[in-house]
Amino acid sequence: MIRCCLILLGIGVAGFVLAQNAPTAGSYLPHGVLTHQGGKLVLQVSSPRPIEQGLSQLRREYGIVLDYEEGASNDPARVSGTGNQRRWRGGSYTIRINEPSSPGFAASQQMIAEALAQFSAGGAQQFTAITGTNDRITVSPSNASERILDTPIVLPISMRTVDQTIEAILVAVSQKIGKPFERGGIMDNGTATTYVTIGNPTPIAARLLLAQALDSTSYRRFWIQTWEPSDGSYYIGIQPVVKTEITPSGAVREVPIH
Repeated sequence: MIRCCLILLGIGVAGFVLAQNAPTAGSYLPHGVLTHQGGKLVLQVSSPRPIEQGLSQLRREYGIVLDYEEGASNDPARVSGTGNQRRWRGGSYTIRINEPSSPGFAASQQMIAEALAQFSAGGAQQFTAITGTNDRITVSPSNASERILDTPIVLPISMRTVDQTIEAILVAVSQKIGKPFERGGIMDNGTATTYVTIGNPTPIAARLLLAQALDSTSYRRFWIQTWEPSDGSYYIGIQPVVKTEITPSGAVREVPIH
């Protein structure tokens, strides 16, 4: 299963981010907090994975196809403990960024780039936004050596369900990097029943094949790829992209994105 944690953000001033000391486990926020203030977005996070927590809020607010990836680390500034007690330290941040100027993809790209720059300025781990096909943005470590989905793999061309295709990709990556790479999360009927014929006879980045498989479903989906410090394994979860909307009655609903 994917193991996710959270961290607490500091106070942003005049468009900058202030980092605070890493919070204790009991002080993590269950989710990020996003508010609109005079054309600005104020995003507060508190988690072992603060960037992932912040991206989750932006994804749900705007219905963006936004993936998250993280790599392994032995840096004591990022990981605490020893052996199976190792944990991400995380951190606390508040950032203040511009609201998207339009509903278009370019505006979403600009918003994510601004958010990552502010997190980085505040001392958070550095991430880079990778633009894919079909309006997909993947946030991945700036250090390219940490990106396991950059791993070139060969996938025999065959008709499979999307689930079977994902599993074949994970197995191929795991064999290449010599580390477990497993899928977690709940069953997804869309990926279990949708068939796709993809593959590549020569090595190609695993991320490209994964995106191709997910983009074959009727609703958009994103991935969260994590690394668990306690056992050194990699995990991935696949989820549908939804946009949060307020109904005329004031109720909150989640609308899947096609």
